Amino acid sequence: MKAWTRRGPDAGSFRFSEVLSALSFALDLVEGQPEGHTVRSCLIGMKVADRLGLDAESRSALFYALLLKDAGCSSNSSRMSTLFDADDMEAKRKVKTVDWTSLPHAALYTARTVSPEGSLLAKAGRMVQFAVEGQKVSRELIRIRCERGADITRLMGFPEETARAIPNTGTARAARTA
Repeated sequence: MKAWTRRGPDAGSFRFSEVLSALSFALDLVEGQPEGHTVRSCLIGMKVADRLGLDAESRSALFYALLLKDAGCSSNSSRMSTLFDADDMEAKRKVKTVDWTSLPHAALYTARTVSPEGSLLAKAGRMVQFAVEGQKVSRELIRIRCERGADITRLMGFPEETARAIPNTGTARAARTA
C-alpha cells in the first residue's frame, strides 16, 4: 500500500493515513456515527480487498477512499435539515438505523424525526412531503455528498481512482434506500 507522506513545518514528516484517521473521527461525529465507524469500515474494506486479491495500487485507492468516504457529508446538511425541519445531525444519526424497505419502520422514523418542535399539522405536512419526495430526495442527498467527497479527495491530491471509489460507497447506500 502506498504510504502518502508529507513534510510538516516543525514536525518533520507525517503519514497522511494518520491525519486522515483523525479526520475520520470528526466525520463520524458529523454523520452521527459512533466513534471509530470510518476506521472500522476501512478495516472491513481492506479485508475484503485482500480476499479479492486486489493489487497494491487498487488497495491503496480503496484505503483512502474508505477513510474519506464521508468527506462530503456536510454538503447535504442544509437540505437534510430543511427536508426534516430538524437538526440534521440527529436526523442523519437515526436515518441509518431504519429499514427503508418496511413502510411501518419508515413511517415511524419519519413521524419521530420531522418537525420535532412543530405542531401536529406541521409534522403531518412534512410527513406527506417526505412520502412524496422521499426516495428522490434520498438519492439526491447521497449524490451530493458523494460528489463533494470525491471533489475534496481530488483537491487533496489523491489519485483519480480514489476519487472515483467514493461515489461507489454511496451507491450501495442509495440502493438500500430505494
